[in-house]
This record gives sequence, structure tokens and C-alpha cells, in this order.
Amino acid sequence: MIAANVEKLNGALSYGLLEPIRFGIGVHAGLAIAGDIGYERHAQFTAIGDPVNVASRLQGLTKSLGREVLMSEEVYVRAGFAPDGLAADEVEVGGRNAFVKARTAARAADLAIFAAAQATAAL
Repeated sequence: MIAANVEKLNGALSYGLLEPIRFGIGVHAGLAIAGDIGYERHAQFTAIGDPVNVASRLQGLTKSLGREVLMSEEVYVRAGFAPDGLAADEVEVGGRNAFVKARTAARAADLAIFAAAQATAAL
């Protein structure tokens, strides 16, 4: 839905944009703390923890890698995707001593097509 809506927005604003609006999505899984952090009126809902940091770092790499989606291998496996379905890259993630294996999709809209094709193949 994000990809479709950004595409529509780019079409509607094409006359005034020097470059199209782009976006990136980083996905990782794990235990995190989520809730209101702060004092009284200054409290904000947020999430903290290693999975949040890794997801943020993956999202940050989408631009330099020219991809709309980077998901960790852990998420990819948990989602039940085929082992050879999406391209895999070893990416350097700030705050980690080792590289993180990530699956990439050039376009977020391709994930829906990929998931549907995989579901059909499973039947």
C-alpha cells in the first residue's frame, strides 16, 4: 500500500517535483520495549532495543543500495519465504561487529507479488 500511494503521490505532484519521492523500509525482529517514555505532557510513544536499531540501520541502507526494502534473514525465514526467493546481501550495520544477512527487494510492491506467487506454488 505504501508503494502504491507513493506512486500516486509522485504522479499527482510530478509537475512540481525535481525528483520523485522515494522511501525505504527496514525490517528486523526480536524483543523490544515499547511504550510511553518521558514525563507527563512530554511523554512520547516509542520503541527501543536492538531489533529497533537494526531495523533502523537496514532502512538507512535502502538509499545507498537502491532498494525499497531490506529485511533481516531472521524475518525472511520466519515469514516462510523460499530460501532462494529474494536476493541476499551481507550488509554492515552500525553498532554490530558482524555483518547482517539481509534480503532485498528493489520495489516494495514486488513483495506482494512474490508472496502471492509463493502461496500459489504452495498449493
